[in-house]
Amino acid sequence: MHDGAAPSRGDPHRQAGPGPRERSEGTGQVVIAGAGVAGLTAALALARQGHRVQLLDRDAAPRPDAVDGAAAWKRRGVAQFHQPHSLLARLYAELSAALPDVVAELTAQGARPVTLPDGLASLWCRRSALELVLRAAVEAEPTVDLRHAAVRAVEAGGGAVTGVRLDDGAVLPAGLVVDATGRRGRLSRPWSGDTVDVPADEAYVSRRYRLLPGAGFGTVNRGVIPVAEGDGYALLVFPHDAGTYAPLGLHPLADAVSTSNPHFGRGLALAAARPA
Repeated sequence: MHDGAAPSRGDPHRQAGPGPRERSEGTGQVVIAGAGVAGLTAALALARQGHRVQLLDRDAAPRPDAVDGAAAWKRRGVAQFHQPHSLLARLYAELSAALPDVVAELTAQGARPVTLPDGLASLWCRRSALELVLRAAVEAEPTVDLRHAAVRAVEAGGGAVTGVRLDDGAVLPAGLVVDATGRRGRLSRPWSGDTVDVPADEAYVSRRYRLLPGAGFGTVNRGVIPVAEGDGYALLVFPHDAGTYAPLGLHPLADAVSTSNPHFGRGLALAAARPA
């Protein structure tokens, strides 16, 4: 298995991205608020097109040096960071087309390619491992400046965006601002208006394990994960990178289980009876 070292600036995989002669001339400073998967991939794409990028992340925890430390990486600003994830075929296709060096490094770090029907493919990989490899690629990109700062608001004037204001009051000028703060972010609210946040009405718990030497993941019956279902419960097992996996127990609650005509007044009784 790969020793887990982060990719360096001299990593040959980075040659898969656009070279200096292929990059277009930048059109000014870009500020990206949020350094999750969306912010990291946007930073890489814009930087490799010739833009200067400032990537702002409110989480101050440094990136671990290797994927073995990904499980202890504290990313308080990223919801469900350590919960199990499966990479959809669309994500794998987008990364392969735009950031092939990232896919190559993920595979070198222990992510396993998965063949799917209809010529599709994906990877068995933890969310934390994906972000670690993306962050290392961003840190190695010469025109990206990663800063630990929280953005309070977007500055605008004359009908155009002019920058962002940080929590400490400082203003960073920008010709383009990318809001990658997630679904609960508020930076774009003045333009996007109210949003609807519908609860999932599901409760789940998960835990991470590592396979014993020589052991395999077993049969996969639902795309990239195996699933077993029972009376109101489901067990999903997420194979991940470097021999790790995460079982997740899922139990739907309330209206996710059943709905009732309110005229009969039995909704509360059914909701209380189900957990019992």
